[in-house]
Formats: sequence, C-alpha cells, structure tokens
Amino acid sequence: MESDSRPKKLINKGENNCFINVVVQILWNSKEAREQIMKVLHSHLFEGQCITCEIANLFINMKYSDTDSFSTQSLRHTLANADLDQIDFVDHRMGCAIETCEKILDLLHKESLIPGNENCNNECISHKYFSFEYCEEFNCCGMFEIGDVQQGFLLRLYANELENAFLMVNNEACSFEDFLKIAVDNGMRSEVCKVCGNEKKVIKRWISTARIFLISIVWDPENTHFSKFLLNSLSRILRSRRVFTAEDKQELTEKYYFRGMICYQYSHYCAFIYIEEEKSWYQVDDSYVKKMPNFKSIVTMMTSNKSIPVLLLYEIAPNNPNPVPAPVPKTDSLLKPSIVRKALPKNRDDCCLIF
Repeated sequence: MESDSRPKKLINKGENNCFINVVVQILWNSKEAREQIMKVLHSHLFEGQCITCEIANLFINMKYSDTDSFSTQSLRHTLANADLDQIDFVDHRMGCAIETCEKILDLLHKESLIPGNENCNNECISHKYFSFEYCEEFNCCGMFEIGDVQQGFLLRLYANELENAFLMVNNEACSFEDFLKIAVDNGMRSEVCKVCGNEKKVIKRWISTARIFLISIVWDPENTHFSKFLLNSLSRILRSRRVFTAEDKQELTEKYYFRGMICYQYSHYCAFIYIEEEKSWYQVDDSYVKKMPNFKSIVTMMTSNKSIPVLLLYEIAPNNPNPVPAPVPKTDSLLKPSIVRKALPKNRDDCCLIF
C-alpha cells in the first residue's frame, strides 16, 4: 500500500538547502501536523509571504501536484525575511537543521496569535503537537521549592551524556530508553541545601509531553564513535514513564513510535523516514528518495559513511490520541545489538560543539 506520507523529492541544485529540506520532510511525515498546517488560520507578521503560508502551499503542491520534485527556495527566502539577523538563510549558505526546525516551530506559533494576544492557549500547531512542559523541584531537609514551568519543542541532549549513561547501564542489549532516562537525570542541575550544605540534584518533573517528540543530539565533531552504539540501541517504541519523572496520576503521552531521524555527514544533511502504512524505511537525500530494505541497512550505511543522528523523531500512534496515565512494559529494540562496551575509548574529550 502506497502512503500519501511517502517522502517527496526536494530540489537542491547548489543552493545548500539540505538543512531546510530535511526539516520539511520531518514535518511532512506527520499526517496530523501536515493536514493542520494546510488549513490553519493565522496572521501575517511581516510583508509578503509568511512561514505558515509557505509551508502550507508547499505541502498542498506536494500532495496534489503531478510534479516530480519541489523547491524549498521560496521557504528559505521567507525564513531570511522573518529573521534578518540569521545569516544561515542567506542564499547558498549552509545552515543548521536543528536551529531551522526550532525557528520554524517558533514562527508557526507566533503567526497563530491574534494581534494583541501573546498566548495561543496551546492551540497553535507548534504547541498542540510538539510542545512539552516540566518544572524543577528541590527537596532537602524539609525545604521544598518548585521552579517556574519550562516549555520546549525539542529535547536537547549531548552525545557525551548519552554515552556516559550507556556505559552505566549494566546490560549490553539495552534499549535507547534505558540510558535516555539516565542522561536526562544526569543533565539536571544541582543546588546546595541551605540547611545541611550538601549538594543535591534538582528533579525535573514532567507536566506534559508532546504528541510529536523531537530529540536533538549535540555531537563533538571530533568524537562521534558513539553513533554506532546509539543507532544499535534505538527502539521501535519509547515509553515516557520509563524516561521522565512524573506523578502517577499525571497524564503523559505514554507510548511513542520511532518515525525517523535527521542525519549529518560532512556538511550535508539527509533523513530517514518510516512510513507506517508501508512498514518501510526510506532514505531521503534532497531529490534522492530510496526505499531501504530494513533498519539494519540504515545502520550499516551510516556506520560506513560516518553519518551521525542529530534529530530523532518519535510520534504518538494516530489511533491512540489521548494520554494514558498507566505504566507499560518494556519494548524490544529495532535491532538485537551485539555491543562490546570495551570498544568505547576510556579517554575522551567531553567538549561538545553544535554543528
């Protein structure tokens, strides 16, 4: 069965638009968000075309046109017009896919606002599908403090944090969610108790989770060896309560399905997208679209050409739209990895740079 979510060919003839093309493919792959973008009411923040109009028109063409391939150059010009201080969107410059994704989601939110009202009440596309909320708690010696509610569209993690967490899990066949929780916990800041003087972790307690969960991974470009181990540990299913601290009765999106990832290699981005209707993975590299035999072939390809995953896409199942406040059992991983921990070097540079 051929899906209408199947990746489309996006043109990149020397414009260095790959960092925009992969973000468009990620948005296009989510049927709920895609359909909403094509019909949502919004305001225009500046003269000319807005981001919502640009993406909506692009998606309409991708859905209904007989054209073989599509250009994102107009979207790039609109992004440049929306952010005059961001030089990444100037013609022919190479930009960052993660920052582009964040910028697009931020603009989709701003363009949804009614003039004079700065609150979308979580009804804009960005907040409805991509937003999560958490607050920080500190509890020691009878002192209990709760911080302000924090909100985001992408969960940003560092590869070295994931690697250290991976080494702490005493199971060679661990899944991504097993050490993701440790990475999230170890990423919490600490505070010194004013009573006992001891340093204690500040708990990050989750209030809500996103329908479309994006995980950004920041790599040190000189130290990407962990990519192979990370790819081998990725799971078909991610269960939020195995990763994030929350009250038992707090409603969270309980089960996510792995739907794709953006990868980086030698100043170039590509993506891998999973089409549920076809039960198939696709490699998407601008105008090159190829159906992959299985996920193992993707890992083999990425290991061979030294690509690294910089954005992971997880999405709630369409037939399970509502959060369920109940624990669920662990899932099987996409692969049955044969991981040798001692292959990881003991001496390593913890410096992480954003590409």
